[in-house]
Amino acid sequence: MDGRGLDPDAEWWVFSGTTQVGDLWMPLKTTSKTVTLAGTAERLSATDLLVWWARVKAKSANLGIVYLGDAAVSSGDPGLAAGDAIELRGHPNLNLFDVFVDAGSSGEGIDVWYLEYA
Repeated sequence: MDGRGLDPDAEWWVFSGTTQVGDLWMPLKTTSKTVTLAGTAERLSATDLLVWWARVKAKSANLGIVYLGDAAVSSGDPGLAAGDAIELRGHPNLNLFDVFVDAGSSGEGIDVWYLEYA
């Protein structure tokens, strides 16, 4: 992020603060997740976290692939190489507690930007 709250590496720029979606104002938040033990799916969030939208990006320092999915996610699923990103949406929302992350190597992870229901 630069001093203006912009991520110049993103495919789009996001101003920090809040974003209006329809009649709702939602705060833009960030988090990250590092996989402790490769081959073991770990929850993205330790608690219920209802979001309207999330952008997940594999950390640029990753040497291998990270995988997103449900509790059964594994290295047999499609994954994200370093710097790759995917957007997630749910209808009417997505609970990040139900999203799991795994990696080919321990210590690799993801960065997440999301619009949380306020």
